[in-house]
Amino acid sequence: MMPDTYSLTAEEVESIDFFHDFMAFLHRLYEQPIRRTSTGNISLKDIQPLLEKLKTTKEHIDDYKKHGWRLHTEDELKTLQQIKILSEMMHLTYKRKGKLFLSKNGQGFLKNLTPIEQYKQMILYYWYRVNWDYFSGMRRVDSVSLINVLQENQNKIWHSLLNKDTQWIDYKKFCFSLRDYFHLQPFLEHPTFEPDDELFSDIEYALFGKNLLLFNCVEVEEAPGKYDWQTEIVRFRSTRIGLYLYQKALYENYL
Repeated sequence: MMPDTYSLTAEEVESIDFFHDFMAFLHRLYEQPIRRTSTGNISLKDIQPLLEKLKTTKEHIDDYKKHGWRLHTEDELKTLQQIKILSEMMHLTYKRKGKLFLSKNGQGFLKNLTPIEQYKQMILYYWYRVNWDYFSGMRRVDSVSLINVLQENQNKIWHSLLNKDTQWIDYKKFCFSLRDYFHLQPFLEHPTFEPDDELFSDIEYALFGKNLLLFNCVEVEEAPGKYDWQTEIVRFRSTRIGLYLYQKALYENYL
């Protein structure tokens, strides 16, 4: 077992927006159950007060208000959906009679664990127990998607990033290395997209937007993209939070 090279403080963990929202969701359930619709989504009546406490959905909701749009379903709030599914996979919540409840495990999670331990559990469950493809909707080749390949080989990615420590990494070179090492070319044959553009976009969406950036494992430098509304990652590096989690994932055999 590798010795602990990296450490975190509770303040660092509590400053992470996704973690804040994850805990806010559990505390809301601790106060009272959340009603579910017939399709299993959180009812809009219970979503509205919850949104006042969430940080990761604020920009999305502000954009809706700016355009005069109405929220129709939980499916429009992707981070809330991630939180709901992740908490269920961790056995922190359970469903009964059209409502979502906090489980005994969930109560113990809130009362007995430190913020650092809570965050570590949350991330490692997401990395190893939740199917990343559930949130991606990516094109599949022989029943497998690009994100399936990345998840299956995540330890190799974490090991590579851990070895780089906090060095800056060229994003495009990183994507090309993933493409070649994991044989991703079959997933990059969309009839209307350039393969390189598809590669950069898919890696950014699957590995960064829904994972490493969301969990504050990396920081990125971006530049304007091909269109006015678009930005592209130029380079990135791991944060101390990311390095701590890679090490725990690789050497602690936590789950």
